[in-house]
Amino acid sequence: MLEGENWEIALALYKGRPIPALLLAHQLMAIKQCLQRGKKGLPDAIAGLDLAIDNLFPHTDFYKVIHKLYMRRLEGTVTHRQEEQLRQLGVKL
Repeated sequence: MLEGENWEIALALYKGRPIPALLLAHQLMAIKQCLQRGKKGLPDAIAGLDLAIDNLFPHTDFYKVIHKLYMRRLEGTVTHRQEEQLRQLGVKL
């Protein structure tokens, strides 16, 4: 789960960018401190992680694909198969 190699890959983006690296380190420290508070800090730690996950979404290929499907739906060019896949995922068309 928390493999060192994965962290190295993810954090390599901060090479030569000391300010964003420091900001991320502060955020990670805040989550660590929440976890150290035990059960009382758990909701804050989870909320912080959820916020980070949500903010990473626009930077993923998932976002790009979903946006393309959204635009195709608006343009009327989405295929029947794509519509079925979207419905299976819970999208109301």
